[in-house]
Amino acid sequence: MDNYIDYRDIKMSKRLSDNLNLFWLGFMIYFLSYTLTTTLVYIKITQLQLLQIVGILIFTYASINIIKFRVKNKYLQVLFYAYCLWSLTIIARGFTFDFDSIKEQLFEAGTGIFIYFVPLILLFPHNFSFYKKVFNVILIFALFYVLYCSIFSKDLLNPDRKSTLSQGMVEAFSGLSFTCGFVLFTYIYHDKKKRIFALGIMVLTLLFAVYRARRGTILMCVSSLLFYLMMYLIVSKKTFMVIYLAIFIAALGALFYSNLYNQTNFGIFNFLVERADEDTRTGVEVRFKEDMTTTDWIIGKGLKGEYFCPGIDEHLDTTGYRPVIETGYLQIILKGGLISLILLLLILVPALIRGLFYSKNVLSKACGMWILLWILYLYPTMGNTFSLNYMLVWIGVGICYSKKFRNLSDAQIKEYFTETKKSNSRARKPGYIQPTENELS
Repeated sequence: MDNYIDYRDIKMSKRLSDNLNLFWLGFMIYFLSYTLTTTLVYIKITQLQLLQIVGILIFTYASINIIKFRVKNKYLQVLFYAYCLWSLTIIARGFTFDFDSIKEQLFEAGTGIFIYFVPLILLFPHNFSFYKKVFNVILIFALFYVLYCSIFSKDLLNPDRKSTLSQGMVEAFSGLSFTCGFVLFTYIYHDKKKRIFALGIMVLTLLFAVYRARRGTILMCVSSLLFYLMMYLIVSKKTFMVIYLAIFIAALGALFYSNLYNQTNFGIFNFLVERADEDTRTGVEVRFKEDMTTTDWIIGKGLKGEYFCPGIDEHLDTTGYRPVIETGYLQIILKGGLISLILLLLILVPALIRGLFYSKNVLSKACGMWILLWILYLYPTMGNTFSLNYMLVWIGVGICYSKKFRNLSDAQIKEYFTETKKSNSRARKPGYIQPTENELS
């Protein structure tokens, strides 16, 4: 009985729903404006920052009205609050009140202060209305991805493969599209049009990444598509898919090896093959390790932590110090030390194990997959950013730690995601009980 959905409780209060809508509206305004900062040859930074301020005001106001400090799982409760308190020390050890510093921390979604508040989304109401809004945001971002690609297609297809403007656009715009992978992971809850749309967006992202030889983005797209196939195999149990997957991998391998015999003509893969064995990480990581003291490794350098690595950002380099290292787990250590990384993994690893191996529904398994991939991506990319991708990690934590949610069947979950609004009489079917608001977390 405890695992059934009660449509009397599926809807949250109007006040809570309105605040959630405001939160997502504010976040979308902020992130869509931030994404366009890579197109500054066309748009003034002051205009984008003004929009970001509007977004900040909206999602901050909404968050204050939404958050409830309630985490039911005792293990998660202790580690989550410890992680949040440690994040506050990171902020305290670096935040300064000069104008330029405040601008940097507020407007930079990749390295700014809002990164450390993303885990608070775990304290949002975790029910099906909330999850449906999340899926809507993913699809809205995907639509804006198509819009941005259309507007800036000339730059994205610039024949100069080494154009920093074009490379920046490809990577920034992928922040709007990559979360479509989560829609694919949970494909059984979505209609055919949404599945095809999400798959098309992922393929388009992959093609642009290949064209610009963005190896991290390629890895993320390919691995997401392979995990989607894996989820399909788990759900459908169709043996022919195993054959299809084997043929698919064999075809990719044949294409790769055949190209090796023709080094002068790779077509669209030309630039990618040229960069295949290019090492852009080792030198930076060596400089990073040389600059870190024992204390730095343990507690980090705080919000504005930097390391000495001259000659990398030649057009910006004035002091030789960098606040960013593109290897995600080292970026976490730079700011918060091994303490921050260990606390984070102590939360995420049990969550993904529960989601993948101790659940009865695809949504929980998809959350486990998403968390696992995010951890793996910490080497080629900076995963901990103020983005929907990172928010999905913490939303997944809430789902994976909820035994009640993990024990729901796909039929029970799908009934909500696929059904339209029900009448009061139909909603009151006996035996359908759903945990409300924060009960799932």
